[in-house]
Amino acid sequence: MRLAMVCVVAASLVAATFARANLGPTTEATRVVLELNNPVVRVISGDERNVTLPVAPTVFSGRTFVPLRGVLELFGAEVTWRDPDRVLIRATDSEVVLRIGRTTATVNGETRTLAAAPRIVAGRTLIPLRFVSEALGLRVTWHADTNTIDIARWNYRAVAQIVTVQVDNIARRLNVVEVPPDSNLRPTLGLGRGVVGNVEPLSSMAGQHGAVLGINGGYFQAYSLPHEPYTTLMHHGRLVHRGGFGSAVAFMRDGRVMMERVRVEVHGTTHGRDEWGFRWHCYFVNRTPERDSSAVVVFTPERGATIGLDFGVAIVVSNGRVVDVRERTDVAIPQDGYVIHLANEHNSLRGQFAMGTPVDFALSFTDDEHMRLDWRDAETIVGAGPLLVQAGINVANPAAEGFTEAKILSMSLNRSAIGLRADGTILLVTTPALTIRQLADAFIALGAVEAMALDGGGSSGLYFEDRYITRPGRQLSNALLFVPR
Repeated sequence: MRLAMVCVVAASLVAATFARANLGPTTEATRVVLELNNPVVRVISGDERNVTLPVAPTVFSGRTFVPLRGVLELFGAEVTWRDPDRVLIRATDSEVVLRIGRTTATVNGETRTLAAAPRIVAGRTLIPLRFVSEALGLRVTWHADTNTIDIARWNYRAVAQIVTVQVDNIARRLNVVEVPPDSNLRPTLGLGRGVVGNVEPLSSMAGQHGAVLGINGGYFQAYSLPHEPYTTLMHHGRLVHRGGFGSAVAFMRDGRVMMERVRVEVHGTTHGRDEWGFRWHCYFVNRTPERDSSAVVVFTPERGATIGLDFGVAIVVSNGRVVDVRERTDVAIPQDGYVIHLANEHNSLRGQFAMGTPVDFALSFTDDEHMRLDWRDAETIVGAGPLLVQAGINVANPAAEGFTEAKILSMSLNRSAIGLRADGTILLVTTPALTIRQLADAFIALGAVEAMALDGGGSSGLYFEDRYITRPGRQLSNALLFVPR
């Protein structure tokens, strides 16, 4: 094992952006969700309420305008008219001066150019939302699918930098985002277009979740449809895909972060009886089975509205009971349940699932030596691998984790990975061409006591504060995102 040393810590990748991330601990997130042409906005600040603006948010020449007195005041901004056409807006440590009809403004004494000038419409002053909000330290996210805009003030801690380390006596430049234990950021799983088997740009996935930080997740079928994952994924404590190789990182409800060569088993029962004749098993979760196979698959709402299959037997479970049994036809997946699909309609398990039968299943987690892992309280899991570092030691052994392709076993590729320092700081890293072994050494140089590789190559991507640090070469099936609490 070669222990490298950190040689250089360079300046921020995007200085202005990353400086805004070091805001210290927070108290409570405040958000306003507004819809174009609708004066009623949703205000979230501990509780949730609706507020009616003087006029609705409106688009002029491709830019969104909101009433001057309204949205910004919900965030505690103070609005003062200085002249008939000059207005001063103050919030926290920011000060913005606008002039009606002019595309120049001052922000904390510096002159800035606006894409559109403030205007008066029907006696109301309207201002360009994005410029003013971001000048005051607010984050603006557009959600095209719902035609809504999310504005938020979040305080969180995260540091992004370029770090140079020596690995094999060669200087290697790493893109690193450090997320300390008191960051006030919550990890969550992003899925392409919100479902298993689809893909989406990493930036779009982050925007849909209101995430300020994201890195690509586990391996998936990138070159053909459907774009299904290969590894284990869990979202909000619910297993959304079951993998059969590699490792996984788990984020527990109590804040612990665990990395292990994990295997997940699904143990089903009927009538609450865990004995022969009442047990059922599951090969896959949210994965399309082969027609004429003997596979048993559980489809959850993360699959989409329906299972998308027209063969086998679909057993629909809602609120813990069988509510429908269909052959050779697509069925809807209930939001309060799941569908058990028997690819072979003659599967002997079919007889266990009569209408009204109570059905349940539980998960068990074991390591590669079949030792049970206490991951029952996992909130988010992202599977990938291989493991790189354990207890501060390089343990990279892709072949032992079931990897067979040269790009994992021996090749140098662009890499993405996640690590953990002893103090609980999470490290999200993207690198230029490295082997898996070199990647492990790089994490040791960063002070990691645990580390695990994520998908790499064209999938390697790191996104922070509305900008790519590393832009993926493709859209992604899944990602690990960090959302302000």
